[in-house]
Amino acid sequence: MQVEPIVLLPWTAQRALGDEFGVAPEWAPSRASVQRLADRTNRYGTWLPAELPDGQEKVWVGSPLRVHRRCENPMFSVSNTIAYDGLMVHGTPERGEYRYRPRSSWVHVTAREAEGHWIPEEGRALGRVLERFVAAGVDLDRDVYVISPFRAVVRGARRICRELMDEARVGTIHTAQGREADVVILVLGSDPRGSGARA
Repeated sequence: MQVEPIVLLPWTAQRALGDEFGVAPEWAPSRASVQRLADRTNRYGTWLPAELPDGQEKVWVGSPLRVHRRCENPMFSVSNTIAYDGLMVHGTPERGEYRYRPRSSWVHVTAREAEGHWIPEEGRALGRVLERFVAAGVDLDRDVYVISPFRAVVRGARRICRELMDEARVGTIHTAQGREADVVILVLGSDPRGSGARA
């Protein structure tokens, strides 16, 4: 139930390949991830008990790995509630004294101006947060990732981070999936005048 991979191959090309090799559209990369396909073929598993909107199919999860051992709270609880209907078990071991304070926090940014999904005021807030980390002796190139759901926000964040850290540690949620860092900064972005992407 994690973020699905982005498929860059156009649908017409996916269909042409499917037709050529006799593969039904439901198996196309943009319709089902490798994980979803593996789940479908697994006879052991469970149905997610989430309340589903009318017309939406239940989701079969094959041999689920329910114990999560990577994320700290509140990120574990947020994703467990949103994507797993509370089925996951928090198994992240206690890691002792945490050297970054606060352990988790939100930075509220009030802004009305945006350039697409990039909000310059969020960029200024990001710069202030990174400067505080530098002043505290944090190695940004080793311990920090900056992520966003939007490529335009990543481009803006890279401009802010350019003087402070390796730009390779700034990317979309998709590009950072599977990686770890002691500190992960999510820059939400999205035009505050519109509600679609933000919702």
